Amino acid sequence: MTHRGAGTEHVSTERLEKAVHAMAYIVLRHGEKYGPLLDRLADDLEARTRAPSARDRARQILAAMTREVSQHA
Repeated sequence: MTHRGAGTEHVSTERLEKAVHAMAYIVLRHGEKYGPLLDRLADDLEARTRAPSARDRARQILAAMTREVSQHA
């Protein structure tokens, strides 16, 4: 079973953007059969740019914990 986005964590956002651009060219030049690859790359790029950073996630977690502690005090 494969997971969306699996294996792209080590690829920089800049490199992923370049891959999307290159794949768009390939689809236009060589046909629809490469469309799913373009879709996958574009989806991964969108997910990466939409996802909060690790620091932002950490802040959210700590803020939620602080609220829980103050509610129980």
